[in-house]
Formats: sequence, C-alpha cells, structure tokens
Amino acid sequence: MHHTVSLQLMTMNERPQQRKNEMHEQEPHPASQFTENAAAFFFSDDKELAGLFTDRLMTGHCADPVRLETAMQERGVSDTLEIVSLNGVGEIEVPADSATEQTKYLLTQGLNGCSATVIVHESPDGTRRVQMTHSPDFSVDRQLHNIGIGPQSESGSGKTSSLIFAQAKRQSGVPQLQELIKQIAKDGVLQVQTYESDTRNPESGVLIVKVPPSSTKAPVEFFSWQGKGVI
Repeated sequence: MHHTVSLQLMTMNERPQQRKNEMHEQEPHPASQFTENAAAFFFSDDKELAGLFTDRLMTGHCADPVRLETAMQERGVSDTLEIVSLNGVGEIEVPADSATEQTKYLLTQGLNGCSATVIVHESPDGTRRVQMTHSPDFSVDRQLHNIGIGPQSESGSGKTSSLIFAQAKRQSGVPQLQELIKQIAKDGVLQVQTYESDTRNPESGVLIVKVPPSSTKAPVEFFSWQGKGVI
C-alpha cells in the first residue's frame, strides 16, 4: 500500500523556527538533522505527528489515525510521496511545467544491508520519470527484475542518470546492478554511493528522492542520514 502526503519542504540550511502557518511556504531540512525519524522530513514542525506518521509507514496503523488524517488533509494530501517497501519498486512521473505541476518524492527506509537503486529519465519534453527499488543483497535477481520492467527501459530518447545506494560491507550484487543499469541508461551518469549503518541514529536506513519539475531547473536530489547529493 502506498501512502501519500503533499508538503512543500524547507531549504537545507533553514531551521524549523517559523510559525506553523509559515511551514507550508518553506522546505524542511532533511531527516538526518532530526533525532526522531524519517517522518520529520515532512513533519518538522510537529514531532508527535511525525511519530504518528512513522507508525503508519512502519505498521499500517497509528495511535491517533483521525488526527493524522486531518493533519495530512490540512497540508494538502495528494500523490506527491510514494513509499517503496522492502523488495518493492516505486515509480513517479513529474511533467515539466512548474506552473501546473508540483515536486514529488520517493521514500524508502530500513536500509540495513539492503541496496536501493534510483533511475531518473528525463524525456525530450522535460517529463521526469523516476524509479526506485529496495532489495536485500541476496535478492538481487528480484531487484534486477524490478529494474528491468521499469518505464525507463523503454524510454528511448532523452537522458538518464542513476544511483546505486549500497551498504559498504555488502556489495556482492552491485556489479550486476551496474551492468543492467548501464544497459538502460546507456551513456547516462551512474554513481554508486555506499553507506554505513548507524543503530544509534533513528534515521539510519532512510533514503528520500526529491523530484521537482524540470522547468524549475532544479536537479533531482537524494537525501539520507549520511547527507545529500544530486542524481
């Protein structure tokens, strides 16, 4: 099941000190600067809501679903956030026009030995199609299947860039992932980022991909407990 939430996020260097009615106009800093959980990326102004949201993500339930649903409605719930589960694949599409389209997000959590892949394809008309997978290292065949059936494999023209996000000590499946993605991305940029799990950090294992409309000239970015980068 996919859960969706629509929020405009604060810029990286800002702190969540604005009044609540101003939060919708800012971008919260990434989850790595919080001590709560990944939901703080979207609920930086309310730790209790962040906790409810995390419970919903992890278990499908939370202690106060009415409050959470109300808050999500007030913030403008829509199809802007897609959650990618273990052994799952998620895909979003963002048309180019920033006047009519909004930024969308892919999020996965629980990366603790697993690897995630992100493939970004931008077609000639500026439409961005982004796919994310999340699989254990020993399930690389399933991950390869999920990647292979993605829309990017049939995209043809345009440009493609990709990310493999793997645990530093578990990279046995990375060569296979690289080979398949190179076939899909052709001359596109492919980067491999490795991570170290941190059991002391509640945000360890979280990967968020931010996809703005291409007409904004803003790149597709990824955020994790270890930092951020451009895909």
